[in-house]
Amino acid sequence: MSVQALVLIRVTDAETFARYREVGGEGIARHGGRMVARDPDPVVLEAPGEPPALAVLLSFPSLDAAQSWRSDPSLAHVHALRNAGAQSTIVILPTES
Repeated sequence: MSVQALVLIRVTDAETFARYREVGGEGIARHGGRMVARDPDPVVLEAPGEPPALAVLLSFPSLDAAQSWRSDPSLAHVHALRNAGAQSTIVILPTES
């Protein structure tokens, strides 16, 4: 069953995060993922603290594919770049059939 990954991002270092954006998509695609939607100024209805500055919705063919993307050792430097340039929360949601 395919899954969606909701990524909520607060950019802390715009230059570093820009470098991540240049390379991040390749690793997602390597695991069968794709970007479904992106909003650089999301409408936030509720947040416990500072709301995210960017929201991204990714799609993966399975939970295993999404988990493999996040745990792939060959992508550790890419994830580190994202984490150096932003605070992110990534939540997996099952796709309704």
